[in-house]
Amino acid sequence: MGGGRVSRRGRHFPIYAPLVVSDANIAESLRNQSSIRPARSMWKSLTIAAVAIGSWDADGSQLYSTLSVTDRSRVADLPIAAEMCAILFGPDGAPVQSPLAPRTIAIPHADLVRIPEVIAVAGGVSKVGAIASILKGNAVTSLVTDAAVATRLLEREPPRAVDRRAS
Repeated sequence: MGGGRVSRRGRHFPIYAPLVVSDANIAESLRNQSSIRPARSMWKSLTIAAVAIGSWDADGSQLYSTLSVTDRSRVADLPIAAEMCAILFGPDGAPVQSPLAPRTIAIPHADLVRIPEVIAVAGGVSKVGAIASILKGNAVTSLVTDAAVATRLLEREPPRAVDRRAS
C-alpha cells in the first residue's frame, strides 16, 4: 500500500456503546438500537476478528477499569484470569459465568469461537498470565505480542499444534 492509501476491502461495523451497562434491560434495549443491530447481525458470519486480551486488573483491562466498586465485588470471588470482548475467562481458558454478562454490549463467546480467524493482541509482561489463560482456550487462532511476552509464554509451555475446532 503506497502513498498513504489504506485498503478498504471490508466494511466495518462499529458499536458506539459502553461495554457494560447498569442493568440487563438497558443492555437489551441498546442491542436492539438501529445503530448497533447491524454489527450484531454480522457476528455469526464474521470470518476474521481482531481482539484485545486484558488482564484482570485496572491497568491491563478496559473492562475492569469501567466497572463500579459494586460490580467488581460481584465478581471478586470468580476465578478470573483474563478478559476479552467483555467475556471473563478462567485460568483454563474457559469462559467464566458472570453476573455481568447479561449487561454487556459485546460479542458472545459462542459467536466468537465460530469465527475462523481470531487474532488476539496483547503485550507487556504483566499480561503473561492473562494471555496464557486465553491461549489454553479455543477463542483465538493467532496472537500478536512482544518478544518478552513470547519468550515467557514459551518458557511456560512449549508450542504445540492445536485444532481450535476440536475443542
